[in-house]
Amino acid sequence: KFVTSIAVQLATSISALRQYVNDAVTERSDIASRSLRDQWHELVFGPLSKLDGIGRRTLYVVVVDALNECDEENDIQVILHLLVEVRSLERVRLRVFLTSRPEMELS
Repeated sequence: KFVTSIAVQLATSISALRQYVNDAVTERSDIASRSLRDQWHELVFGPLSKLDGIGRRTLYVVVVDALNECDEENDIQVILHLLVEVRSLERVRLRVFLTSRPEMELS
């Protein structure tokens, strides 16, 4: 649910991204059952990278609340690594605000 929620929110907020996300869902109807990494690359990173060559540099903010509520402990690490990948995009800047319980170790 994490990646699909992010993709829907981004597509709702960024009209130019909407078609790229729709295309990804059409091409992979089973995307919701794929790994976090596959979902991220198909629904978020891939569409954002298509925006990378268009226009001026743009900043977007993503808020992730309660990261500690991930089903699998390993998912937290995977999500953090996936979020860092967006740094490679030159024209799309994604700022991420994360919240988690204080006893949770994030690295």
